Amino acid sequence: MVKMLCYIILFIIYIINVNNKYDKISFVKEDTINCIDEYRKHFIINDVPITYCDVPPKLDLSSEQYLNLICKQLSKSNCDDYLTLLVLIDEEGLPNCITIMDTKVFNKEKGISEFDASLILEWSNKLKFVPARNGDRSVCSYYFLTAKKDSTTGEWAFPSYFK
Repeated sequence: MVKMLCYIILFIIYIINVNNKYDKISFVKEDTINCIDEYRKHFIINDVPITYCDVPPKLDLSSEQYLNLICKQLSKSNCDDYLTLLVLIDEEGLPNCITIMDTKVFNKEKGISEFDASLILEWSNKLKFVPARNGDRSVCSYYFLTAKKDSTTGEWAFPSYFK
């Protein structure tokens, strides 16, 4: 019985520490195309992605125009079939850091050019999100956006993130 009580107390302490961690998240504000280190530092525990929110972030409807611009730019690029963006989002729902997750980025044969990447990052920085929430507070979070190329038409599109 005492052993079980100790496990329960340790579990409660662990939950309190995890819940308090989102209060301490502050992203390094840098103009960079690589925010994977920040993602791993704040949102990965033992190689498992985690969140500190009850309600996840979602794209604001005003972001659709920027997603369309990104798709038009991808149509002009040499990018294969998909492109994934990792977006770190602050408490106000604004992108703090964005990384293009395509492993073929800047490969002249299959990837996208640095020019295309810079435009995509510029438009991605204009995206707006409904911030993640934990209870009644907005919290930092992350979001993966994936654009896919239709194999028959060659057109790029993001799945419907607004439904």
